Amino acid sequence: ELYISISACSGNVSASLFLNSTEIRSLAHVADYDAFIIGNFSAGFYTVQIINHDNAKSKVELMATSRKNKYPYPRLPLDRTLYEYTSLKTCTSVDLGWMGTSDDTEYCLHKRRFHRRRKPTSAACRPVDDSREVACVRYSNPNEAKAVVPQTVTNLRPGRLYEFQVYARRVDRDDGEWAPFNSLVTGASRDCHPNRS
Repeated sequence: ELYISISACSGNVSASLFLNSTEIRSLAHVADYDAFIIGNFSAGFYTVQIINHDNAKSKVELMATSRKNKYPYPRLPLDRTLYEYTSLKTCTSVDLGWMGTSDDTEYCLHKRRFHRRRKPTSAACRPVDDSREVACVRYSNPNEAKAVVPQTVTNLRPGRLYEFQVYARRVDRDDGEWAPFNSLVTGASRDCHPNRS
């Protein structure tokens, strides 16, 4: 297998993978992290084309290897959405969940206060400085269609918005890199007044 990781440290980019000048794979939108993983890859000259879709400079980190034991990133699910179970929301807590894989992986959930004038942060190349680790869990499930990792976050302030981010890392490498999921902005319930009789 051929592993090629693309980390967009800021901004949005698209990526195309070429084999001997022929495009074989593409990623239309990379806002944090994504990867090309090619099984039974053919010998030849591989080229990665990156296109910046913002009107500002963007830093992108690339890594390529054909040795899985040298690849520092975990295998992420195709769906990297961080979900909220809104029916379980309380005045001080939210219930979140994300998809896992059959690989033994460590997941850490971070949070930080969200400011409306600040966009959700792209955290592919380094952790967000003002985020705080909420919980870490080691998880794997051979049935990937049902590999849901749940997490309850407590001690939230009513009505305050938070930005949540999940990072995943291989557990078989002490020097493994953290790969981010999509971030989610949400908060505890605003309606927290006691019932009046």
